[in-house]
Amino acid sequence: MTSFPQPLMNRSLGLPGSQERIVQELERMTSRNLASDCYYSETINLPQSSSHRTFRCRDLIAVLSMNKTGLKVESLALWSLTTRCKLWDMEIAPNYTGSIPGDCLLSEYGMVLINSKSMKDKIIVLDGKLTGVLPNLNWYSIVPIGNRILGCWAERHNPNDREPCWLPENSNYFFGEWDQKGKSLSRYLLDHTRGRWTYQYACNEGFWVRMSGSKEANLASIIEVVDRVTETMKTFELPLNQDEEKFTSACIVQNRLFYGKNAMRPWSKYAIKVHYEPTICICDLVKGTILGEFSTGADKGEPKYLVATQNYAAWLEYEGSNDRVKYLDVLGKKVKDATFVPYCVGHSQVVLNIVGALLSVTYPHRSWGTGCARWRRKVIDMKTGELKCDVKYKRCPWGECSISNGNVVITDNFSGQSRIYIESFTSEGPSDNESSFRIN
Repeated sequence: MTSFPQPLMNRSLGLPGSQERIVQELERMTSRNLASDCYYSETINLPQSSSHRTFRCRDLIAVLSMNKTGLKVESLALWSLTTRCKLWDMEIAPNYTGSIPGDCLLSEYGMVLINSKSMKDKIIVLDGKLTGVLPNLNWYSIVPIGNRILGCWAERHNPNDREPCWLPENSNYFFGEWDQKGKSLSRYLLDHTRGRWTYQYACNEGFWVRMSGSKEANLASIIEVVDRVTETMKTFELPLNQDEEKFTSACIVQNRLFYGKNAMRPWSKYAIKVHYEPTICICDLVKGTILGEFSTGADKGEPKYLVATQNYAAWLEYEGSNDRVKYLDVLGKKVKDATFVPYCVGHSQVVLNIVGALLSVTYPHRSWGTGCARWRRKVIDMKTGELKCDVKYKRCPWGECSISNGNVVITDNFSGQSRIYIESFTSEGPSDNESSFRIN
């Protein structure tokens, strides 16, 4: 097994010294405020005359809206969490055919990719203007990042082939990039071997990655890596595994790929397969070497919602009943247990965020069946394992609840007034007891 490089390999020159100090100081302030639940709160009220759906990427929120009365019109607005101001808004579809707003994907630069029920193509919006469209392909993965769109899709060798299953002998997989005008910038042929059927995707500014799990003992699982800086593609084979191998979650930190995997085995009593041997792995995307494999300490369980930094990785070990949040101390090479997360019937979303050595775990507490499901947030010190904060919100788990860059965002779609609640832990201010209260 390859030892961890010190310090972390990075092709970039890094941040200027003054800027790096600002980032570090902001992280220290955010960590201190998270641990003490000290935040400054604000509320954005959305028009009551429309239905809304919100989509977040870091410090931006895209709001898709549809008016409730008269001729249906779908509109889009972009909000800044930094300034709490609307940056722009625009009309998308003047004759909207859906009953609720569509959905969209948002990049940290403010580029929006909209999937509107009134249009077959995916439309691209930048700076409040429709700049282009993407072709209507058989998409398997698509994500805007920066000012580019990264996608994976399948094409049949024969467009008239009516075979219901996308068999390898009938089709190919591709990866490609598009600009904000919908112009194709690159196209790479991907593996589409029979026997590799389970896929997991991850990307950042430097890399796009697809992991393909194998169902056959004599066929290796692979990691396909597109280096977006050098504009090259490599395929790394993983060691053969007697069991079926499945990748369950992944993220990229600089040049490292963090991913969760399982061995899939049939359950003796029934004809279903179960996730065994949950493992967290770290891969060097430049060299294609495995830097570490860490058993989570459980026999069964599926690693989901994986997040990572240079020093820590955290995930939900999902079983559907006895779910646990665990984390990996990368430098100490130890897996530790953080907290129990009860499975919420009807809304199982769990949001994980790492700031310094603090892990924030946000999840729906209790189930819809009891009529009292609410968001709950715990903050754990990963150095000591100490629970620093435990907050139960009055807000129902409906819509968005996320934490990124020191800002917690919760949307409210149940009340007569649709709202976006913001808790900022990047600056100190009075806590709003109307939106949350402490349990302990």
